[in-house]
Amino acid sequence: MKGIRYFEDRTGVETRYPAPQWMFFNDWAGLQFLQKEASDPLIVPRLYASCHQPALLLMQDLKPYAHLGTFLQGRDAQQATETLKLWGAALGRLHASTIGKQMAFNTLREALAPRTASWSWVPPWQRASDIYDQLISSIPAHVFKQGFESFQWMLWTLRQTCKTLALPCTMQIETELAEVIQALSSPGPFLAYTHGDPCSENCLLDDQGLKFVDFENGAYRHALFDAVYPRMGFPTCWNGQQVPQAVVEQTEQHYRTTLTAGCPEAADDQLFAQALVHACTYWTLLSCQFDALNRLTIHDPSFCPSDRQTTMQQHILFRFERLAQITAETGYLECLGDLFQTMSTILQKRWPVQTHQLPFYPAFKNFDFACI
Repeated sequence: MKGIRYFEDRTGVETRYPAPQWMFFNDWAGLQFLQKEASDPLIVPRLYASCHQPALLLMQDLKPYAHLGTFLQGRDAQQATETLKLWGAALGRLHASTIGKQMAFNTLREALAPRTASWSWVPPWQRASDIYDQLISSIPAHVFKQGFESFQWMLWTLRQTCKTLALPCTMQIETELAEVIQALSSPGPFLAYTHGDPCSENCLLDDQGLKFVDFENGAYRHALFDAVYPRMGFPTCWNGQQVPQAVVEQTEQHYRTTLTAGCPEAADDQLFAQALVHACTYWTLLSCQFDALNRLTIHDPSFCPSDRQTTMQQHILFRFERLAQITAETGYLECLGDLFQTMSTILQKRWPVQTHQLPFYPAFKNFDFACI
């Protein structure tokens, strides 16, 4: 069976994120690249044909019976747990099979359309050109010039957030963050092709297993940016919610097992634990960029629609606490973790009570976690 993914005119010269053209060519490149390079071609739909004008992708019609969210939003905790394990194992295979092949992907992507360096992922309501440009213009020139992929924006964002909450950003904290920045800008063995948005609706299940779709945000990055999605509340998902810690750990173990085929370093407990902390720090500070805490306080409609206000606050508090938790558990970058725990405590006093708890996915709301 064939499925057609049709786009409006997306073939113009603008290829800067978040322009539709940028996402179209990324999706095209990701599908074509993975079909050729992935060790398990069944984890993505087959791409039969594609063209620039009209902007069109002709791919396998999967006829899926469900997606990951079907189980997370359901009532069966065990089924949701098993599906998350399947997600983790498939993601690990995707990453493992693309390690060391960045040049091949870059060549393919550039052949479709030149890429203009982009800043970062933003939620859909911030992608309108006027809103996105306003947000980008709030970044100091010296930070913007360094580029998003240098990750130096993380230091500026941390200092800004500390200032908002009247907290000191000590030398020790900045030293720990510098270690994170170094690891993310130079991932070494963890550099892999990442989906960039492996949310529930982008993970389809058919008779052959789990397949990833929509590679609009696909790129080479630190592999664990994708892998910590369950731990960090599925950070790019419009309805991202909590997964129990025990389920998170099982999912990450399935991911790690398949990742080691292409990244033997992932078998090292210390290296993998540190990589988890690095990725969690990224998602935590990403939620703070563009002076988020101040914009949420003044209910800036250009930053976040009123009906999304509580959700963003819940995610910020949740990420702060999850980062504090994993730094304490691993004994790694604990000063940084302690800072975010303090930030969470302060914000819980400032923000309404209903923002304090990110809810669990429905499948886990009434489950006896001790049975996992």
